[in-house]
Amino acid sequence: MSVVSVRLANSLHDKLRVLAKSDGISLNQFINLALVEKTAKLEANYWWNEKGGDVSANEMRLALATVPSSAVADDDRI
Repeated sequence: MSVVSVRLANSLHDKLRVLAKSDGISLNQFINLALVEKTAKLEANYWWNEKGGDVSANEMRLALATVPSSAVADDDRI
């Protein structure tokens, strides 16, 4: 695991701490999850724009709607 020092505005740090506490997780875990979400969004956008071909967003939503829901596996929980 890597360690990164980040300078945050005090107001942002306070907001993040409150949000993490309301989620019942540590500030570190909250920041990790936020970075994972942003990374996933950017990677998805890249894939969509570069690799998605001529599939429309609506066609993709319809296709994704056919995927059945399932519970998260115990070994895949954070």
